[in-house]
Amino acid sequence: MPEKFTRTMLLETVVNYASMDVSEISKDWLVHSVCSKFKHDDETEFGAYCRYFTVTKSVEDYFRRLKADDISGEQLTLDGFDHLQQRYPITRRGDIVAVIVGDISDSEIIEQIIPRYERMIAGCKQHIEELERYMSSRNIVAA
Repeated sequence: MPEKFTRTMLLETVVNYASMDVSEISKDWLVHSVCSKFKHDDETEFGAYCRYFTVTKSVEDYFRRLKADDISGEQLTLDGFDHLQQRYPITRRGDIVAVIVGDISDSEIIEQIIPRYERMIAGCKQHIEELERYMSSRNIVAA
């Protein structure tokens, strides 16, 4: 009898596979590897579809965490750093892959990662301005 499947087990498996000492990990490879772990011989076509769909969602969640737009520590950080992540999503050969930070070239950092954070900074500044404008308009109405 297969072990009981839980969402926590799935997420741990995704993170464990993604933590392998492999330079880059594609979404497709990660989905296939995790799906293989949870495959059962008596699985129906519908069961296989549900397994694939669920694992794909979890892998997308993992990649989304790599691109998290906050500094709450939700990312998987590199030992000795507060914000430097273990992996970053990089576009290579037209695919988004999670690459170990030490295997990312300077040009990829300059062209792909830094601009993402610069856009985040600009978005945060706009958010602050809108909050200040809202507070001002609210205070005018209340006066």
